[in-house]
Amino acid sequence: MWLVWHMARVEDVGVNRFAVDGRQVMDKGDWAARMNVTRRDVGTGMTDAEVDALSAALDLAALRRYWDAVIDGTLAVVDTLAGENLHAVVPADRVRRVANEEGGVAKGAEWLTEFWAKDRTRAWVLAQTPFLHPYGHYFEARAVRGMWGQPSL
Repeated sequence: MWLVWHMARVEDVGVNRFAVDGRQVMDKGDWAARMNVTRRDVGTGMTDAEVDALSAALDLAALRRYWDAVIDGTLAVVDTLAGENLHAVVPADRVRRVANEEGGVAKGAEWLTEFWAKDRTRAWVLAQTPFLHPYGHYFEARAVRGMWGQPSL
C-alpha cells in the first residue's frame, strides 16, 4: 500500500505545487485524516519500519479515492496550461519551499529536493510525476513479484 500512497503523493506535490503553485489535493479534502496518515512528505527515504507502519495504518478505500482525486486534479491542471506555458521553469525557490517548509520531502532525502529544483520545466513535471515515476515503480513491483515466484500481472 505504501507504494501506491507514495506515487499519489509525488503526483500531488509535483503537479499541484510545482507545476501550478496551487493547493495539494491532500489539503483540499482532509485526505491525511481520511487515509489515517500523519505524514505530509512523499515518503522518499522512509525506513522499512516507517513503511510498514504507514502501510498498516492506511485506509485502502480512502487511498484509492485520494489517488482518484489526484488524477482528477492533474487532468484539471493540464486543461489550464497553454502550450507556451509548458516551457516555463519551475522556480527552484518554490521547490525548496514546498520540500522544506511545507514538508514535501522528509529529512534525510534532501537529494530529492535538489533533483526537483534543477531547472525543471512544467512539461518535465507533468511528464515525470504522474507518468514516468509511477511507471518505474510499476516495473519494480513486477520484478519483486517475479522474485517471489508469483505469476505476472
